[in-house]
Amino acid sequence: MREALVDATGSGMEDCASILVDDIPQLLNITALTVNITTWKGHSYASSLARLIAQCSNLEDLRIDVTRGTEKPACLDRACVCHDEDGWENQQLSLERLVHLDIAGFQGLDYEERLSQMILAGAPALKRE
Repeated sequence: MREALVDATGSGMEDCASILVDDIPQLLNITALTVNITTWKGHSYASSLARLIAQCSNLEDLRIDVTRGTEKPACLDRACVCHDEDGWENQQLSLERLVHLDIAGFQGLDYEERLSQMILAGAPALKRE
């Protein structure tokens, strides 16, 4: 797994390629997962988050909390690495045991809607409240 290198002075990423999550092992013992995401400069996080969730096939409880900086809500640079992760929407999420889902901070951006649809499609036991 590669880690993002972020300049604490606020100038942004030092190594854009490092935000990609390459090798996440199967996390079969994880039944509850809380993911706190803080976005910077509107970069997409959906591909990496989908890859992480896909490795947690025994999840029963999933919480996603997105906090946005004061920057623009979505990265508009089509050449940015956050847009260069083709095919993530086509992966299948198998969340047969997921019964609780809590998502906060989504703004209805296209990639957030696609990610939500993937989670819902892969979670037949999800309790609809």
